[in-house]
Amino acid sequence: MNNQEKTRLEGRVSLKDLSNSRGKTAGINSTDRKKKGKLDSILEVFATGERLHRFQAEKLGDHVLNTTVSDLQKRNGVHFKRREVKVPNRFGEKTRVKEYWLEGEHLEKARKITGLDGGQAA
Repeated sequence: MNNQEKTRLEGRVSLKDLSNSRGKTAGINSTDRKKKGKLDSILEVFATGERLHRFQAEKLGDHVLNTTVSDLQKRNGVHFKRREVKVPNRFGEKTRVKEYWLEGEHLEKARKITGLDGGQAA
């Protein structure tokens, strides 16, 4: 291995090396905010009371809404209501898709998680 390759390798640090046991990244100022990921962004949309189906979620950058909903349920302990709806597809025909939303205590929990509850106790 030459010096140029060693220098390149020494500059690489894995994400695992940067993370401490609380999931925070070491070496980054604590006042810096982590960029919101897809799960946080989509949960925030649902926490506003919005309903989404796969084509609407696609416009938000979510290509597999059913998986995102499943992940949000597992990660946050919220349960999504769902129903089948017919929407126009790109050919002008109707296609069936699932529409997802939160209500009741699950909506309130999502609002608390995302901070949309205004910091009020649940």
